[in-house]
Amino acid sequence: MVGLPHCSADTLSALQDGELTPSERAEARTHLESCLDCSARLVAARRLDADLRDAATLTCASMLPSLSAMADGEATRAERSLAAAHTATCEPCRSVAADALSADRLLLQLPAARPSARVDAYIAGLGRPRVRASFRPVTFAMRSAGAVALAVLIALGSTLFRFGAPLIDQGAQQTEFAMVASIQRVVFDARTNTLYLLDTERAEVSAVNATTQVEQARVSVGGRPTALALSPGTDRVLVLDATSKRLTEIDTSTYAVVSFSTLAITGTPTSLQVDPANGRIVVASVSAPAANATGHITVFDAVSKQVEIVRAVDVAPQLVVLDAKGARALLLSARETTLVDAASYKSIDQLPGGVAAAFDVTGTQIAVLSADGTASKVTFRGAGLPASLALPGRPITLIGMPGGGFAALVDRGTGGEVDVIDAAGHLTSSNAVALAGHSLTYDPVTARFAVGGDVGANLAFSGASPVAASAPVASAPPTQSATSTPDASPTPKPTTAAPSPSASVPAAVVPGLPPAAQLTADGTYRLALTDNRRPVLVAGSGQRLWFVDEAKRLATIDTTTGAIADAAQLPIDGTFTRLLLGTGHVYAVDQGKGRLSILTLDTGALETIGFPFAATAAGFAVGTDDKLWMAGGESSNVLSLDPATKRVAAIDFRTSAITALHVDSAARVWYADDASGGVGYYDQTKQVILTVPTPRHARVTALAMDRTGTLWAGTSSGQLLSVRLSAAATAGSAGGPVADLIRDTSGGVWSYVRAPGTAIYQPLTVGAGVQVVAIAATGLAFDGYGRSWLADPAGVAFHIALNGGK
Repeated sequence: MVGLPHCSADTLSALQDGELTPSERAEARTHLESCLDCSARLVAARRLDADLRDAATLTCASMLPSLSAMADGEATRAERSLAAAHTATCEPCRSVAADALSADRLLLQLPAARPSARVDAYIAGLGRPRVRASFRPVTFAMRSAGAVALAVLIALGSTLFRFGAPLIDQGAQQTEFAMVASIQRVVFDARTNTLYLLDTERAEVSAVNATTQVEQARVSVGGRPTALALSPGTDRVLVLDATSKRLTEIDTSTYAVVSFSTLAITGTPTSLQVDPANGRIVVASVSAPAANATGHITVFDAVSKQVEIVRAVDVAPQLVVLDAKGARALLLSARETTLVDAASYKSIDQLPGGVAAAFDVTGTQIAVLSADGTASKVTFRGAGLPASLALPGRPITLIGMPGGGFAALVDRGTGGEVDVIDAAGHLTSSNAVALAGHSLTYDPVTARFAVGGDVGANLAFSGASPVAASAPVASAPPTQSATSTPDASPTPKPTTAAPSPSASVPAAVVPGLPPAAQLTADGTYRLALTDNRRPVLVAGSGQRLWFVDEAKRLATIDTTTGAIADAAQLPIDGTFTRLLLGTGHVYAVDQGKGRLSILTLDTGALETIGFPFAATAAGFAVGTDDKLWMAGGESSNVLSLDPATKRVAAIDFRTSAITALHVDSAARVWYADDASGGVGYYDQTKQVILTVPTPRHARVTALAMDRTGTLWAGTSSGQLLSVRLSAAATAGSAGGPVADLIRDTSGGVWSYVRAPGTAIYQPLTVGAGVQVVAIAATGLAFDGYGRSWLADPAGVAFHIALNGGK
């Protein structure tokens, strides 16, 4: 607990090696959960052990950069440790290391001499700018919304490419070695409206404005690059060279190469991904060119590139597909596809192998595209889906659709065809398209598919698609100044329906609305935000709301004037998932890095502290005394943090399955226990824990208490529960998995559901109707008039709904 001496190095080592007695282990773990310093030291020790343990599995080829660095005196301590562990059991690498030292000594003994004129000329040529062929822009006009939708589905569509060779049937794939697959050669940065295209022959990356198709920069990366990935948390484009295992990072604001890293990877890299939940880099690799080849999944820290996780897998993964939450992953190979937990990479389910796989937009349905003789087959997993669906034509790739379901690209011999599959696994339409590549994307605005990715920026389009009605409608982007230049910040991507001029009226006719808010066709008022602010988190109620944008700026917005005031710049490499308000402090929780950013309102000072427990916590709440409460992960302790003193207290709730927290006005700490399926509270005054039996329900995702003292619980299945006077009851459905329960200014509680392209919310305290808005909102708050404010990062705006004409 707080105030105890720090754990010694011997204690941490014994804990890690399992050498403590049960009582000593319990005491040490209790201390670690309330001591930031000791928990950080334990994490560092575990990483070092993992590095040393995995050193024996490193291939000789992967050790060459470290051996060379040792010979030159440039190796880090970690590299020296890994090399020493490897060479202790590898005679060939010991010889290589000795030869490298001998070569250096011999070079030093050579007499001084001038290089030849030929060498001088070559070196001089390296300093001159390269003459490149002119960039050929795409020969089509793609609207901004279309570019955005296509780019988003590049990330959602998980494709296994084989360039320069025809597709082969499934039988041949069973024995095919998974050579390097160029999984992504095009990525999109939604914040800057920029497409990045990989030119493998020239070893260059082009940055292209997605609206104008004008090339903004061309960056030389060298080597033999094979795949791209976007790391939004670090503002980098990642370029993988599978031959040298080199990762090149390009700054998305300056288009400059900012770093090179040699990744410690076993085998041949086949896939590069960035975990959407925490920004970590995930690389799949295969071990040997054999029919029974196995592989590894290696996870790297996004900033340091240090290995965090190495998992040996029983398949040769040609592709890793992560769901939108980073909770589950698909390991795709020609022989089989394994569904795994993305944290532990433990197997959950097995599916057939194939050429492509994808999660649907909700992450609950899976599809794998494979060959079935001379035809194709889509194998499904998920509620309401058939076992499989047969399609004519050879399989090429598969993507998830923005409105649900999937789309498969097949080769019919005379051309390509995109078969659209709905969320029930039924074929709903087919769209002819030229086979310009192995990458498939979909533009919901124009309802067209695009195929490309093999040769430069060539794309082929389908005709109008019958599934256009299922796509979200789009809204107008903010207008640009007449003085804007081509180099100015691009127009933010539109994602919601653009109102016609006749449908837009000034908001001044509605009292209390910002004057700049404009009425849209769906009945909401759209308040466009300046400075390309894309709100991703929102909290508070009344006249001032707090929000965090994609640039990690913490700011407030006045709900009557629309004025925005910056409060602080949060760490730009953070993955902020929660924004909580106290009376004197604002908390931004960075679960990706295990940190807390705390803003003190009186002074305006921002402090960011490392807090590893926050990375795995599932429940967060702020008490009446401004303390932040956290619970979840594998710990039975619920922690409280005093923002002024930074003192941490731990209380054992005797369960390690807490999924949600709420602190009421009586300072009772309510919690939902997934293990028992009950709800309870901790009385801080009496220091006792009381439980309330509840009807059978799914995992509780949110808790909140209304002005009458009724506690509400929302679940992952959409079921709602109410608890009053120690009695719990079922209270209807929220219409989907509950993302949050939110109080308005009158003390009422609303349920909030994020569905694909839609926000669903309803009041629980009064019997008003359900509100459904066709906006992919990331957060909900209420102003002083009871109007809902929906954060729309894609539309760079807040949408305001009057909720019954208020």
